[in-house]
Amino acid sequence: MKAKLLLLISSVLIFSGCNVLDSDSVQPEPEKAYYLQSKITTVTSVEDDYNININLYYSYNDKNQLIGITGNNPSSSNPVNIVLSYDEQDRLVHVQNSEISSWTYTYNDNNQLDKQLETMVNADGSTRERYYKSIYNSAGDLAETRLYLMRNNVEEQGPSYKYTYTDGQVSRLEVLQPTGEMYKDYTFSYDDKKAPLAGLPLYAVPRFVVSDFPGQHLMTQNFSTFTLLNEKGQRTNMSCFAATYSYNEAGYPTESTRTYDNGYVEHTVYTYITK
Repeated sequence: MKAKLLLLISSVLIFSGCNVLDSDSVQPEPEKAYYLQSKITTVTSVEDDYNININLYYSYNDKNQLIGITGNNPSSSNPVNIVLSYDEQDRLVHVQNSEISSWTYTYNDNNQLDKQLETMVNADGSTRERYYKSIYNSAGDLAETRLYLMRNNVEEQGPSYKYTYTDGQVSRLEVLQPTGEMYKDYTFSYDDKKAPLAGLPLYAVPRFVVSDFPGQHLMTQNFSTFTLLNEKGQRTNMSCFAATYSYNEAGYPTESTRTYDNGYVEHTVYTYITK
């Protein structure tokens, strides 16, 4: 009887041990991180016999921070060669956009983007500057950005950009003249997936970095519709579009097609590296 009891206890321990080993050995796979590697875009118009290609390539440092964007620029004879730099707190502090344009970023005491200064080099080697100043609401959201220009060493306020949020996303961007008159009025809707470069802390950036308009860094999803009204309240046909997407298993777009009001079609293929 004692021998049988010992055999039973041994069996229980053995099988219990197997169960423990099995449960320990089955671990969920860590979620992959996706980093945009290339963005290949073709813009076409049958009516205007128009066809251009924009090929952009993205590189990262050991911390997986975006540090370079290279490619072609159809509107310039110079290729795209953008270099991004970060401080010891991993904040973006400088973007060399081209030989004649660079951006410097500074932050407030709450570690929020405070000021974006662009320095431009004139043909004679002299420089001129402009900057964007960020204004936040009580919830810590970016509520407004104001542009300041330097003319003959005198600071002048330019347009201001005011943001409206819906469900945590920017649903409207109003561009106002210094007099308060409406200059441009953007409205947006989104898909429920992930943007390729969501969260990149840029506002005043060239089209080729993030977006077609200031403020894209605030969005974490992709545009479904994009509407721009001019100062007369009329749709801007060359800017308004509806978009469709294909996605990978992680919810990032692999292809997108934007169909503009003026008949132009912009097709983009995205590729990623995973870590």
